[in-house]
Amino acid sequence: MNKKTLLILMLLIIGIFISMVIKYHYYNKNIELLKEDQIDLDISKIKKYKNVLILNDSISIFKRTYRVYPKKHEHFYLNYYKYIESIDDPFHLSKKADNDTLIIIKNSDTLFYKLIH
Repeated sequence: MNKKTLLILMLLIIGIFISMVIKYHYYNKNIELLKEDQIDLDISKIKKYKNVLILNDSISIFKRTYRVYPKKHEHFYLNYYKYIESIDDPFHLSKKADNDTLIIIKNSDTLFYKLIH
């Protein structure tokens, strides 16, 4: 390979890398749901990525957020929506500020999940 071909190849690789970084920063504007946040939202669209769920193209939460059960009914819910990733849209999501419990209303069920960061 001559120097000219090598230089063009390196510039092409650098250009692809820079365009990927720019795309990631400008198009990935999902807001991570934190303990301090308050939310009350109807979720109509879910995208699943490696370890993250994107809700309504704007809010991201950890995919393996686990369900918490009322102690008196724990044995009834062993495999029923164990992780938040198993819930299909649509559903209603709410969370109070400075609280790590997500409340999900799916059909006539109220489900509680522990927010993971």
